[in-house]
Amino acid sequence: RGRKRYDIIVSEPSNPWVSGVASLFTEEFYRRAALYLNDGGVMSQWLHLYEIDTETVASIIGAFQKTFPQFVAYMPNDGDIVLIARKNGAPGAVDPAVLALPGLQPILKKTRLTDLEALRRHAVASSNTLKPMLATYRAPANSDFFPLVDYRTSKTRFTGARASELGELLAAGLPMVEMLDGEFVPTSTPRPLSSATPGSVAAMNGWTVLGGITGRSEVRRRVNGERTEEDAGRTFRLWGSACSPDWTFDDVLPLMVRVAEVVNTQLDSRSSRPIWDDMVGSRCARALPPAEHRWLELFQAVAARDADRMATLGEALVSNVSTAGPQTEYAFLAAVTGMLCRGESQRAREFMDKSIKALRRGQRATQLRYLDAIATDPAASAAAARCR
Repeated sequence: RGRKRYDIIVSEPSNPWVSGVASLFTEEFYRRAALYLNDGGVMSQWLHLYEIDTETVASIIGAFQKTFPQFVAYMPNDGDIVLIARKNGAPGAVDPAVLALPGLQPILKKTRLTDLEALRRHAVASSNTLKPMLATYRAPANSDFFPLVDYRTSKTRFTGARASELGELLAAGLPMVEMLDGEFVPTSTPRPLSSATPGSVAAMNGWTVLGGITGRSEVRRRVNGERTEEDAGRTFRLWGSACSPDWTFDDVLPLMVRVAEVVNTQLDSRSSRPIWDDMVGSRCARALPPAEHRWLELFQAVAARDADRMATLGEALVSNVSTAGPQTEYAFLAAVTGMLCRGESQRAREFMDKSIKALRRGQRATQLRYLDAIATDPAASAAAARCR
């Protein structure tokens, strides 16, 4: 009303099921807000993920992107997201100098966001890959003339719905978002949780497993009150050195998949790759037949973010199995990620159509939706081709 222009507008209204609030999540509101932003100004939009479904979230983001087509989504915790956009341009990179501002130190220390890596670990993905994924829900953009959010949120609050898909991407079991989008950054050092996001919890699990493998337990995490993730790491190390005839490779492969899912995805390549280099070259691994040894090579390739080998090894392993399970799903997703990272969207689509039997019914739905959306959207495919 003051007709001023601003460098930053932060929109954090009440939840949209409160009477009248849904109008602050419409395309008309965002178009009006942009009038009061200077060129290059930042728009920050909070949105909850609890008591709401993904179709409604997609409708709100659809309205947001009509005015701010390029954005990055962050998860500050497991129940909220924050969209960051810039008027007439891309959001840009975070300037690390901001984290040194004296006035910010109390809140940065309280939230444990004292360095750039800690902050970037809260990034889910950018509009490059989120927009095509959310478009698959076919939700029209929320508008004053088509108030979908006002209609849906009363129901989703009553049913206790939860939009969990964005969090599932952060704990996907493969570094697909890191490789195809580039906003998410895996952790390179053990650190306390800044908040209980799915990615932060998965990272803590990754360091715990790595500690069990290396014998250096920086983090301990107990699971179900009995078994620890560290136990999985110790068992992994024991198999690689003992070559016990009591353990067949079929017995050990599920453990290998479990280690790969938490360590390769959440830890950076410099931290995760050495354990697979050692395993691939171990006496026990060298005694395996080629078909079994190829699994270890795949885990090594994922740790190295080697898109060529991920595509080739994953495709070969999927073609040689008849029963779907965690290991076939891992190979399937690794192959598709590698193909898309190389810019081979046509090959990825053909492989998904031919090899969908590698996925168990109802499993990996979010990861499959994400990869399929990128493979079928030309702009997203071009943006995801980061490994050529």
